Amino acid sequence: MIDSIDSLDNKANRMCHVSSGISKPTVLKGHHVFLNALPWSWTPRPTNEAFLHYDVEILDSGTPRGIAFAVYIVCPTSLRIDSDAICLAMDCDKLKYYTDRASKPVILVVVDTAKESAFWLLIQEYIHGVLAKKTPGWREQKTVSLHIPLNQELTTSLEQLKKAVCYGLELLYMNHFYRFYQKFSSRINQFFNSPEEMELAMKVESSRHYAKQLLTTKDKCSCSSTSGHSCSSCRETDNFNHFTLQSDLKIQASLEKAQNMKVLDPKENRTAYYCISHALDIFGDRASAGVRYTAQGEMVFYDYLLHFLKAFDSMGTQAMVHLTHTDDYRRYFKAIEELTDIINRALEEGELIAASVLTIRLADTYLFATPYLIRTFGQEISAPLMDFAQSLLLLAHKMASLVESPDHVIQ
Repeated sequence: MIDSIDSLDNKANRMCHVSSGISKPTVLKGHHVFLNALPWSWTPRPTNEAFLHYDVEILDSGTPRGIAFAVYIVCPTSLRIDSDAICLAMDCDKLKYYTDRASKPVILVVVDTAKESAFWLLIQEYIHGVLAKKTPGWREQKTVSLHIPLNQELTTSLEQLKKAVCYGLELLYMNHFYRFYQKFSSRINQFFNSPEEMELAMKVESSRHYAKQLLTTKDKCSCSSTSGHSCSSCRETDNFNHFTLQSDLKIQASLEKAQNMKVLDPKENRTAYYCISHALDIFGDRASAGVRYTAQGEMVFYDYLLHFLKAFDSMGTQAMVHLTHTDDYRRYFKAIEELTDIINRALEEGELIAASVLTIRLADTYLFATPYLIRTFGQEISAPLMDFAQSLLLLAHKMASLVESPDHVIQ
């Protein structure tokens, strides 16, 4: 059985108490053990964030400012020792929160109140390196067993804890790339498993071909020259397609112009961005959804390049500098998120061509980032980005092939 605590107040001498509800001596003692084990240069603050008790900032000399971690404390009434580790049952809802929503490395602290000792575990690393491999279906379970090494006793492994926190920051950073890839992969798999969505995409493509045929009919038709009146086919083409087709041509021209610019140069990047933006402002409302989404996605891709290069040009390849300047990397991660959302909206409207083109752009974000991340964080942690990019390119090809050969979907 695990005791829990609802909320904690901070005191200058690091004493803690339950601010509401019934006092729980075991829990209080466990929190005292944890707080007293921290160096005085580390600053713990109670937090109201779900499933967490403290935020702790490391302020040791030589440690970059901004290195912080979150803490969740458990105080078992008795410890279950399995070989050289403490075996602890943990709710999977908590673990999902830590890996999906926590903004800091999360340290699980298990306190042996009888011996006044505390043991720690970096949750995100454990999920990434152990659960994901040994128990891949853990998200569908109610609880799962964690193993906290006995050699990770808090007072004797503070340097190891600091290294783990820094590694946790790297995992959180790289998890952004994985999260966007996972979100898109889940959505595209849903599309290919939905006959209704695939049928809509085929109807959209059929309408596009029909519009082109009407234009060809109009170009060849001499009805107006012989009779002075347009035939019904020409009138339908004029009324239904003229403004859309003209708008599409204008936006496509802006795309071609922008793509011929040197978008890695900040000045030309902005020129290319506003070239497309101007065309969308004038013609976007009348353009087809596919062309509009393609243009919007291209603009977001230019935003990504701009903010990514700004961050690495100004901060170099020092990992901790990047990891502690979250506002800088949030700008380019926001661009990837927007690009992913645009692709998903294109899929919802059956615009497979646009979705395919923008999926290539999503792959480009990973391909472009990989060399920088390898130099900054190393080969091992950055290598999966190439696999993500390759998978995205295959999915883009699969979407395009469906349009070209609707009766045969690549398996």
